[in-house]
Amino acid sequence: MPKTEKQWIERAMGPLEFRQFKKMLNGEKSLPVSFHEKKAIFVHIPKTAGSSIYDLFFDGAKGLGHMPYAWYESIAPGYCSKYFSFSFVRNPWDRVVSAYHFVLSGGAPRRDGPMAKEFSRFKNFDDFVVNWLNEDAINCNLHFVPQYKFLLNAYGELGPDYVGRFESMNDHLKHICRAVNVSSSQVSSLKVINKSQRGDIIQTALLSS
Repeated sequence: MPKTEKQWIERAMGPLEFRQFKKMLNGEKSLPVSFHEKKAIFVHIPKTAGSSIYDLFFDGAKGLGHMPYAWYESIAPGYCSKYFSFSFVRNPWDRVVSAYHFVLSGGAPRRDGPMAKEFSRFKNFDDFVVNWLNEDAINCNLHFVPQYKFLLNAYGELGPDYVGRFESMNDHLKHICRAVNVSSSQVSSLKVINKSQRGDIIQTALLSS
């Protein structure tokens, strides 16, 4: 894996997650059994309905967390070229709104606890955007890392075979269903838990800045 990939992952992960990440790089962990069963690799970008996707395609079995494509490529190059790989991206603004509320509500406590406390100091979302959301800050938490970083291969090119959009999820899921031999009849009943709260946000500070 390129050095730059390791650096941003280390910055964005909590200590416990990074220890697991190092075990993976050392060969102590491999692709999840569910990936082998479906002959598919899912690159889970935070706040893009990943839990719902695991329910649909992998019977609820979880993967290896929010690992970028380049990581899968480094530990399982043969499978990356043989299996169908896919991911989902989301409107960046909606993703930030979702991530903000997730962390503010406690997030994943071991990783996000300190950041949740930090976010509680802001008066509202606008205050958070103006006073926290910058290039350095977004690279210190997986929920805010730019989505493209999860999708690049070792050569800086798009890695996954297919990248769907959160906003048109049902249509894109049907395509993936065909690729991994899963019935598309289940798509209509899929529950997406990362719905945007954009409608609840008053963006006065952004509009005036």
